[in-house]
Amino acid sequence: MTSIAANAAVFADQRGKEALNSQSRLRSETVPMDAWDDLVLRFDDIVYEQTQCFSKSRWPEDQIQRLAYWDDTRLAAATTLRRLSVRGTGVHLTMVRWGPLWRPTGQTASAETLDDVYRHLVQRYASGARDCLLLTPRCDPVANDEAPTRLSRLGFKLLQSRSSKTRYFVDVSQGSDALRSSLSQKWRYNLRKSEKNDLSVEVLADESALGQFKAMHTAMMERKRFTETGPIDTLSDVMAAEQPSLRPLVFIVSHGGDEVAGAVIDVSGEQANYLYGATDDKALPLNAGYFMQWKVVEHLSRMPDIHWYGLGGGSSSSCSLHQFKRGLTGKTGLTIDEPEAFVRAGSAYAALVGTSVARLRWWWQDVDLDIVARLTQSNRA
Repeated sequence: MTSIAANAAVFADQRGKEALNSQSRLRSETVPMDAWDDLVLRFDDIVYEQTQCFSKSRWPEDQIQRLAYWDDTRLAAATTLRRLSVRGTGVHLTMVRWGPLWRPTGQTASAETLDDVYRHLVQRYASGARDCLLLTPRCDPVANDEAPTRLSRLGFKLLQSRSSKTRYFVDVSQGSDALRSSLSQKWRYNLRKSEKNDLSVEVLADESALGQFKAMHTAMMERKRFTETGPIDTLSDVMAAEQPSLRPLVFIVSHGGDEVAGAVIDVSGEQANYLYGATDDKALPLNAGYFMQWKVVEHLSRMPDIHWYGLGGGSSSSCSLHQFKRGLTGKTGLTIDEPEAFVRAGSAYAALVGTSVARLRWWWQDVDLDIVARLTQSNRA
């Protein structure tokens, strides 16, 4: 905690003050809950954490705010944010995760939009003496350096976490033959072995398929004595979204009538994302993981609106998943570092409190929600 206190003043400095005071070309408006998911579907860089169907069971409604940014009559950007009061401190902590969305579908995106949105967020949520803004940009294979560069230029301070940040992306815009040629030699070898094992796959998008997957996932967690730290409880709400394109795809791999592997894939934007996976004890000798991921890649390559498939990363830099994902990413994919969180606060005190809460959430991820519930309360202001 000492290192945070020693550097707290830096988080609240006035670098970029001139830029923040400049006239924005955008106007902002608050969007009601029932209109939000239709609006965010108008962006190529949509991600579940920015949707209403994800957040409605994840966070209390009075902590959520939804902002759209317009350039005259053109929708330019949008973001969901979470606003909290840290108990006993008087500090208001505003968090934006994997936002804003700034690449509207069918339009030429301008990175200057990010500058305008960031200025507005600072003026609204990081200018008061008790205000702290924590913003984590989305990992974006199209423009991954834009957000960190502009945040630094506007006076935000990098807040490093302790997790592995390497992320893998498969270019699924090419045909199946090109994708197979792109795989690493070892990955192709294991794929060929899996294809000799009489495996089959179903691709579904309904609550019953999700139920199949969850049963397999629960059994795997109990067998391996793992604890799921991700928001898997949100999947039912996302699958029930009014907008069909927001509903994830569920891949179920079977062998001899038994389900041996499964995956849930977000296909809402131009970047599909691997969300959750599950296997049983039969999966490893059958190489079912290779078979399943190849079927995911093949399926996505036939979806014209999807360019990238995000595989995520590993739990640590030495995690064995890195080799698997690197081989699937292949020669034509991308391996990039996910942007870290950035902080801007109205005072050194607000920075100290806000960054302390953020670090607690990273250090004890398995009790993330419990810690936040104890340290924060809803902010209705």
